[in-house]
Amino acid sequence: MRILCVDDEEFWRGFIKHQLRDHHVDAVGTLREAVDLLHSQPGYAVALVDLNLHAANDGEGGELLNLLRLRFPNTKRIALTAYLAKEAITKFMTRYDIDELIIKRDFQLSDLRQAIEHAMETKRD
Repeated sequence: MRILCVDDEEFWRGFIKHQLRDHHVDAVGTLREAVDLLHSQPGYAVALVDLNLHAANDGEGGELLNLLRLRFPNTKRIALTAYLAKEAITKFMTRYDIDELIIKRDFQLSDLRQAIEHAMETKRD
């Protein structure tokens, strides 16, 4: 399975790539790198996207999720975020039409694998 991981923190990119080493994972740190890969590589089954990609422009993760939704609808979208109040989860998932959400501060490896498996099992209407 091909997975795109987009996170501005090198630690998370490396960690996710290592933990998912049984899959093909392309890990990049910026919106621009992600867009370049999306247009130059065969389709990704799953995209793991950090909502806050860049401290100077916190909206870049949302921009990428919207781009994926509109231009690459067959790619399952999983959002990663360090900070999100529990009461905002439903609003966030609806706004970006994501398949799963992982909050980094509560993160466990099993969460990542379950999120990917669940996203792949569910079909979009």
